[in-house]
Parts: sequence; C-alpha cells; structure tokens
Amino acid sequence: MDILGDPRRSLGTSQTEAPLRTDVTLPVTYCTLSMEASNANSSSDAPVLVGVLGGLGPAASALFAQLVVDEGEKGATKDSDHPPMLMYNNPQLPNSRAAAIGEGPSPREGMAETFRRLLRAGASHVCVVCNTAHAFARDAAKDAGAEFLDMLNLTADHVVHRLREMQQNGEGGAANGDAGAAPLRVGLLSTDGTIKLNLYQDAIKEAAKKQLGDEAAVEVLVPDDLSVTQGCILR
Repeated sequence: MDILGDPRRSLGTSQTEAPLRTDVTLPVTYCTLSMEASNANSSSDAPVLVGVLGGLGPAASALFAQLVVDEGEKGATKDSDHPPMLMYNNPQLPNSRAAAIGEGPSPREGMAETFRRLLRAGASHVCVVCNTAHAFARDAAKDAGAEFLDMLNLTADHVVHRLREMQQNGEGGAANGDAGAAPLRVGLLSTDGTIKLNLYQDAIKEAAKKQLGDEAAVEVLVPDDLSVTQGCILR
C-alpha cells in the first residue's frame, strides 16, 4: 500500500500523475500536541507554553502560525481557548540545508542560543518549523537544556498509525503479518539534505518498529532525481 497511490509505482520523476494524499499536514501535529498538552496541564502550576524557532524560512513560519489558528478554531469558542505560543523568527541562522550537505557552517550553536532565549521568555517546550533543521536542532535543544518537540518523530508516528488504519480498513495491501506481505509504502518529498541524511527514513523505521514490530514494515520511497523536488521547494 502506498499513500501516494498505486503500490506498484516508484517515485521516479516521470510519474508526476500519482495522486498525493493531503491528510498528513506536518505543522498541525504541533498544533494538536500543543493544545492537548495545554488542556492536560490547565490546572498545573507549570502550564505548557511552546516556543517555536521560526524563520527557516519565514514563509513556512507564517504558514505554521496560520495553521495554529486554524487548528485552534476547531474547538475554540473564544480567543482564550487557543493554545498560547511563543515564536522567535531567526532567519539569520546558518542555512540548515547547506550545512547538512557540507556546503556551509552548522547552525547548532545559534539554534541553542535561540532556544535559550525562548526558555528565558517562559517556554516550557521548544520546536523548530523546518524539517532539515532537525539534524541540528535536536542536539541544540540538549545544549540549551530544553524539552524538544520532534516534528520528524511525531510525523512518523502519525504516518505509520495512518498506514495501519488504512491497511485495517482494507484500503490496500495485505494485513500485517501475512506470509509474503509486501511492506507498506509512503512517499517522501523533501529537500535533498533531509533525504540524504535519512531523517524521515530513520524516524519511520523507528515508528514502524514501535507500532508494527518490524522496522522494515514500511518502505520509504524517494524521487529518483532530487533536483526536481528541491527546485519546487526552493523556487
């Protein structure tokens, strides 16, 4: 089963007609987690306040902020029902993609200092609105002593859970555990740095092992020509 369409397809660049499912939206995972955590701690002396490292790039952070509002509107009846959030847009950090492929300095130190500023402003958790930046943000959060909400792991957990639901509902593929069953398939479209560092591949392996008992139960398909998706993302 392939959530991009026909399970016999690869992600070769000639197969642009494959339908793309949009039921997994990365930043919404943060919105939902933030609101659930805020609700769970509503009577606590230490309420959850998510500090967001944004600006990587600025347009992605603007979209994320709008998604937080949109997600909050689903259950909010007044302004105070929305989750509190801090955002520090810091586009001056070294480029994560360039650093990931060895063409620029690491942003880790700058990320750690940004997280420290968010903590000083009152954040209880931190996150970053950039996939490739996770290659450095995880260690940066440790450097800053901050509790990190990991978008890659959260998304991988959601993807594998969704694939399992689709499988159980007969939307494609053999039931897990069937003899000779082909692995579930998910298509990955991202920057070349994210793909080359296996950031999502590793996260999905871990999620598959945790939820399905086998890290090989989910196959991650990537484009044959990374320049195609790279061009779409950066244009």
